[in-house]
Amino acid sequence: MECNTSISMWVEDPPLPRCSFCNHRHTTMINQALLSGIIFAAVVVSGCVTTATDEQVIVSFAPLSVAAGNEQLADGFTPLHNAARDGEYAVVKRLLEQGKSVNAASTVSGATPLILAAQMGHEPIVDVLLEAGAMVNTTDTVNGTALMYASSKGYAGIVHKLLQRGADENVKSPKDQLDSTALALAAGNGHAAVLELLLKAGADIDWQTERDGFSALLLAAELGHWNSVSLLLSAGANPDLKDRNGNTACDLATANGHGAVTKVLDDFYLARGQAKRCRPDIRKPSSRAAQPSN
Repeated sequence: MECNTSISMWVEDPPLPRCSFCNHRHTTMINQALLSGIIFAAVVVSGCVTTATDEQVIVSFAPLSVAAGNEQLADGFTPLHNAARDGEYAVVKRLLEQGKSVNAASTVSGATPLILAAQMGHEPIVDVLLEAGAMVNTTDTVNGTALMYASSKGYAGIVHKLLQRGADENVKSPKDQLDSTALALAAGNGHAAVLELLLKAGADIDWQTERDGFSALLLAAELGHWNSVSLLLSAGANPDLKDRNGNTACDLATANGHGAVTKVLDDFYLARGQAKRCRPDIRKPSSRAAQPSN
């Protein structure tokens, strides 16, 4: 059963409460939403995951019962997880003052309170968790970090604070999981401010995904983020890298009709004394996947 065509592997279990987002009942599931041929997000939760747009992933959970202490619920969350996810600052503070584990990981998804708060954009809660000793480089079951999730959503303030606390900007999730980095996720979503922070921190600008060979520049070009393309080129991204299908940034931008991107690329080549390369008369099919792979 699917709530969205880009989400796969729903499992229904009638005894569970209905999901607050899609009105279906779900047990633990693995959902993979693809963006430009790479796994953009893969989450293991008891809830509902859906793509609100082609460029964002939002997590919405069914109502959960109250648990005490560090006891974990069916989704592997403690009360601190729930409060961090839901933006309940006062509750988070109280639970931490009571000595609840700031680094408890869900037994289902591996998510920590910090990962959830970063993913949902709750910056004040990220602050208090960091002050309480939250570990910034903990990964969940798909090797995603708080920095990766914050980068994918464009939460520059959170990204800045995580980097200041030593977050690793080059954590790579394997191809059978996210197959991405914080930089690739930010580029694919057009978050230029986040890109600047990650590049300044030393992110690997030309890293390519294992599955499809996408670099940050290739992702930004294919999805039409001209400002991100410009920033990446200025920072030294290789414009001639090719994906697994032999497409360059010019090919992908041209095939998808992104005139602003092709102009940025051609201007870049001209500034280097080279001929334009984004020729609109040469059109290659986009490598962007329409459906998630199993």
